[in-house]
Amino acid sequence: MSIDTQKKNEAILQQIKICCEAIEDKKGENIVVLQMPNDASIASYFIIADGKSEAQLRAMKKSVEDALELKHGKSNTLNSGWQLIDLFDFVVHLFSEEKRSFYNLEQLWKDGRVIEV
Repeated sequence: MSIDTQKKNEAILQQIKICCEAIEDKKGENIVVLQMPNDASIASYFIIADGKSEAQLRAMKKSVEDALELKHGKSNTLNSGWQLIDLFDFVVHLFSEEKRSFYNLEQLWKDGRVIEV
């Protein structure tokens, strides 16, 4: 691994840690970070967490956006049970418990490796 690649990966992991702390700050639960397989073109990592209500999911999303100093526009007001933030190198998935169970991304991407941050 080149020094540039290693530095980029360290920066991504630092951002992931910031995201996880922002989710925890809003009482997000069951936070999992998956390192995606090398052949996955979608992203290098997924952060998956759940919350108890739509309001909590929106608060968790805003907390992540604020922590990363992202410019965020009007939030999705639909009660979909799934808030998503695509940051290219990693994707944050915030689910209701029901939607997380239904979509079961951990099983769908079972080749991903759970990592600690």
